[in-house]
Amino acid sequence: AETVASAPSKVNEAVLKANEKVQYGKPFDENSSEAVQPVYAVAGGKVLRAGLRNDIGMYIMIEHPEKISTYGHLCNAAVITGDRVKKGDLIGSYDTQGEKQFYFSLEDKTGNVE
Repeated sequence: AETVASAPSKVNEAVLKANEKVQYGKPFDENSSEAVQPVYAVAGGKVLRAGLRNDIGMYIMIEHPEKISTYGHLCNAAVITGDRVKKGDLIGSYDTQGEKQFYFSLEDKTGNVE
């Protein structure tokens, strides 16, 4: 009876995982007029790095099944290296009124940038 009762949630989890592999979301709400924008994981994965880089300031890099996403010029980070995230999880924020423009890249693990 327990196995049957948990079947819908397991099917739901499997569908969500399958969708995350092929569909990537947006890193932020493009229609928002807020000065500080929340930044979201475009897909599920593992935080490879969260820290500072000379070229993109405070940044977060997430490894997904087939790609790597990088978010830069953030004003804060809500995750640390090693964290696991799901698509749409809040990972940080950036200030739209800051000196630097938000940085985002999504590249294949082979290095091809989209």
